[in-house]
Amino acid sequence: MSIFENFDANTIETPKSDFELLPPANYNVRVLECEETETRNGDPGVKVTLEVTDGDYQSRRIWDRMWIKHSSEKFRAREQARFASFCKAVGVVTPQSTDEFLGLELVAKVKIEKSRDAQYEDQNRAQDYFASTTGVTPPASPADKPKRAGSGDWKTQ
Repeated sequence: MSIFENFDANTIETPKSDFELLPPANYNVRVLECEETETRNGDPGVKVTLEVTDGDYQSRRIWDRMWIKHSSEKFRAREQARFASFCKAVGVVTPQSTDEFLGLELVAKVKIEKSRDAQYEDQNRAQDYFASTTGVTPPASPADKPKRAGSGDWKTQ
């Protein structure tokens, strides 16, 4: 007997996503995942998953990618500066492995990045990072939440 016997997805109502963007603010976060990644052109970077550790948005996640090397000098300089801020914020200034970042806490300055492609919705992006001893600006009240965003996963570049 198959586990799919008598299953018809057309007969089951699927809920709409209730994912909403985080308001721009500084958030206390913990590094849940960190791994190496690369662009379609093979430029290496780091992909991180962060989890908000307190406040009204506790347990919400923020995803970020920082490109360590890139063919564009201007882009590479900006991304290396962001990654350096991330490293300094968690006290790992000469990383040897992405595993060194797991479980570490820091503050992420989150903004809303407008989509440049109508196919995708706006998304949260960590603009900068600070050590967790830095004062945190509380986010806007839940009543002032930004508009609803899609539930799509990060698309691989």
